Amino acid sequence: MQEGKWLPVHYHVEFYEGRDADHPVYSMQSSMPLFSFAVGDKIDSQNWGPNNNLPTNKLYQIVQVTHLLWTIEDSHLSHKVLVDMTVVDRNK
Repeated sequence: MQEGKWLPVHYHVEFYEGRDADHPVYSMQSSMPLFSFAVGDKIDSQNWGPNNNLPTNKLYQIVQVTHLLWTIEDSHLSHKVLVDMTVVDRNK
């Protein structure tokens, strides 16, 4: 990348249950930064659509967050956040 040349950034977030890196349970893409994630955060997946198989009395809890960054030369930058989660009881 040439100095002074600003490239657009593509943002991606992928959510995984139990470190199954080949099969995210949900993903999002945006041209603007999405939001931050931290270990211990809880995620209610009830609005993730018909493919959400989590029982209503369960939530996901984040156990690891990994950031991947790369450049497609003269095109764009990419930032992907991999969010590893485990299933916990909703009332804990």
